[in-house]
Amino acid sequence: TEYWEYAELFVENVQALCLGMDYYGYKPLTGGTDTNIMVSIIKNSGINARTLLNLAQEVNIIFNGVWLPDDNVDFGQGGIRLGTNVISSRGYQPEDCWEIARFINELIKVGKSLKGEKLNLNHYCYETQIITDLKAEVNEFASKFPFPGVTTRSVF
Repeated sequence: TEYWEYAELFVENVQALCLGMDYYGYKPLTGGTDTNIMVSIIKNSGINARTLLNLAQEVNIIFNGVWLPDDNVDFGQGGIRLGTNVISSRGYQPEDCWEIARFINELIKVGKSLKGEKLNLNHYCYETQIITDLKAEVNEFASKFPFPGVTTRSVF
């Protein structure tokens, strides 16, 4: 039925996202998933989830940080939780999830390059050309997948 095809797409998308994140070196916490969410280990990249979340907000990507069993409180959360409900509802396919993994990898690279830089922690502004360019790329990519029931581009 249509419902089960829709539910299967959630899982196919998150499995593709797991593979994409793993490809860039961010292992899934449990080796993979059979649900619509995954946790990816990013702490080995040298930045924590808070830094990555702040960067992601600047380019209109949303996910959650999570504590991993062996995380150090001084370092912060070492994992990110990614879900595929919304992107699947918008029509993303598994191959599109690889692009999302690439965007996240680009953000991690930016986060590593900003390490030690003075950041505006009040507004989490990372006004660099890389972030500006990546935001434009993310918005252009996401604009191909409309929100169900939303008729305006003002959501970007």
